[in-house]
Amino acid sequence: MPRSGPGGPHGVHEKSKDFFGSMKRLVSNLKPWKMIMNFALVLAMVSAILSLIAPNQLSNVTDVITDGLAPNVEKLKEITTTISASFSEEKIPVKVANVSPLGMGVLVDKGAPELLNKDIIIVADCLVMYAHVNRIADYDETHNIVGINGKTFDDATLGYLFEHIG
Repeated sequence: MPRSGPGGPHGVHEKSKDFFGSMKRLVSNLKPWKMIMNFALVLAMVSAILSLIAPNQLSNVTDVITDGLAPNVEKLKEITTTISASFSEEKIPVKVANVSPLGMGVLVDKGAPELLNKDIIIVADCLVMYAHVNRIADYDETHNIVGINGKTFDDATLGYLFEHIG
């Protein structure tokens, strides 16, 4: 009597008495799908071959991409020397006074050099900002408030930063 388990009664499992005959019968039953099965086998072989070739080709493509990303050092030096002539090396201590969607205000000592209508680079612990000074006003007896608008770093400014800010 067959035993029953959680999945219901199961029949007795016997070994095939005629393995090759069973295989012939299976192949003859699968004849309508012969083309599809052959196509699936070919695709499986192609997949296996490509999985062996792909890492090597990916490595070659990565090498080509990284070779194309190498900077033109001579051009960067030329840009750096050109732009560094327009920036002073003078460091002016500032304090952030306010930040708004329209810009940012920083406090500078009244004795600081004239900054109005100049492009400046602000360097803090976790901030590097390229900005244009658009206004200066009195804040208190010792400080002026300097209104700045952020600018997009161009290649020349980035070259200057990489050269001068460590």
